[in-house]
Amino acid sequence: MEENKTEVKEEKTLKQLKEELVSLGMPADAVESFNTKSQLLAVINTMKAKESVKRVDTLEEKEDPKEEKLVEQRYRSKAIIMRDKIMAQPTIRFFIPCEGKEKPGVVEWRTDKNGKKYQFVVSGTYQTVQLSGFKYFVPKGVFVDVPQQVAEELGASLHLTSEAGKDKLMDRTDPQTGRPINEIMM
Repeated sequence: MEENKTEVKEEKTLKQLKEELVSLGMPADAVESFNTKSQLLAVINTMKAKESVKRVDTLEEKEDPKEEKLVEQRYRSKAIIMRDKIMAQPTIRFFIPCEGKEKPGVVEWRTDKNGKKYQFVVSGTYQTVQLSGFKYFVPKGVFVDVPQQVAEELGASLHLTSEAGKDKLMDRTDPQTGRPINEIMM
């Protein structure tokens, strides 16, 4: 027959529990307000659990400079790849009219210390086309030669702008009757 072995824990006295609580960092005068072992044990267990849990300063992820540099290099290389692709395309003559009191734009091509060409806006208004991180500046109010893909993007943008609101005009044709809306309204 097997003997039932049970571990017998030594129970601490009220005084010993209060001393343990003070050793965990609770002020002695606050510890004296506890009258029962169950109160003391609950606070002791809470304080021990609090010690075992790591303190979290912030929920925001800390930025890793190496990772940030790698992301920046990938972004830059993506923009450089797109720039090289765009600059190799045939050019198309393009004109974007100025609106209102806008002045014609002046954009110059300059060369950096590494021999790479880049655009510099001198004055006036311009429209920006951004493709995969590469920005191309197109001055308004003057004829300029732009790469084909830039011209396609500008054309699509200008087309959408010109079409916006046409479904609200009074001189539009009603699709159900085929008659002009202004005749129906009168």
